[in-house]
Amino acid sequence: CGSAFSCQPYASEENENFEIGVKADMLDGALRMNAALFHTQYENLQRDTVVSIKDAAGNDFQETVALNEGESTAIGLELELSYVPIPDFRIDLNFGWLDHEYDSYEPGYDPATLGIEGALQSFDFSDLEVPYSPEFNGGVSLTYFQDLSSGGSITYNFNVHYQDEAEI
Repeated sequence: CGSAFSCQPYASEENENFEIGVKADMLDGALRMNAALFHTQYENLQRDTVVSIKDAAGNDFQETVALNEGESTAIGLELELSYVPIPDFRIDLNFGWLDHEYDSYEPGYDPATLGIEGALQSFDFSDLEVPYSPEFNGGVSLTYFQDLSSGGSITYNFNVHYQDEAEI
């Protein structure tokens, strides 16, 4: 931290999560399925914010500070399948859907804490996208295990992953 403002502690980010799911082995153990539907409420979101600050000599500079501002709700679905159709060959599939939005996100700061004059500043950013929250993601992996006569083994793997665009 570079100023008294940014050296202050901030509160813990908290969440409450409800999840329902299933884990199942089927087809005599050849197919494994894991699925979950979840709902998560976040409070005291920790977000980095860039603020302009005057140092003791009156020089302007910018500093990134962590603030507890906002709340959000995430609703999602996750599905994973692992299938072994023949010995030494495995197919893995995964899919995820996520709807994560801010309920409120109005960071504010008191300019006096930054060494400048002015009224309390507040901004409404609740229409912004929540970072690191792609709506869809998924993947496929094909794996073949080959035993060698020397006692070693070779693993062949091909995988593809997709993820929607996400804010960072």
